[in-house]
Amino acid sequence: MAMNPQRYDIYSQAIDTLARSIAESVVAGVRTAIQQTGDRIMAGLQDIRDAVERSSTVEQGMEQVMQNISQQLRDLIAAGTPSQAEIQAIVDNIDAETQRMAAAVAANTPAAP
Repeated sequence: MAMNPQRYDIYSQAIDTLARSIAESVVAGVRTAIQQTGDRIMAGLQDIRDAVERSSTVEQGMEQVMQNISQQLRDLIAAGTPSQAEIQAIVDNIDAETQRMAAAVAANTPAAP
């Protein structure tokens, strides 16, 4: 039994329409997935930028602490023989800054996964 050409055209058009609809849905899904992936990547990059900024701030803080301690020692040496109290004040300063920096590093270190 031969198929009616008109009926064949109707089926062919229906199949073409369905195929286009499926293709458009697939493309839309892929676009959405790409956009979501891009958004996650950008969020991850911002997290990295923030971590680098925090690290730089901690490094700058440590550099300043070391410069301050070095200057305190130079000042004591220039003034003559430092007293026990003067030396203890510098040691106390080092201890306080060490604790402050350790807390800053711990606060900016993500928990292990």
